[in-house]
Amino acid sequence: MKCFPVPDTRNIDLGVSVGTRLTIRLPDDFHHHCRDGLKTKTVLQHACLRVGRCLMMPNTNPPITTTEMALEYKQHILRSMPD
Repeated sequence: MKCFPVPDTRNIDLGVSVGTRLTIRLPDDFHHHCRDGLKTKTVLQHACLRVGRCLMMPNTNPPITTTEMALEYKQHILRSMPD
């Protein structure tokens, strides 16, 4: 789920030789804590401005210990995504 358009930076002169620059226009976050409750929406608003995809790491109280709890947390995250 992409949260914002990726800017085109190919024509910006950064003062480096052609072929020596690596541009990561929209990185992935492979360890992202969304928290729980009302904090989730705020955390996701900030994350969507900075990354394209996240692997969510639950940081909840109580901890997620069953498949059912994990599926409920997934739905909570999806409902909390910015419009």
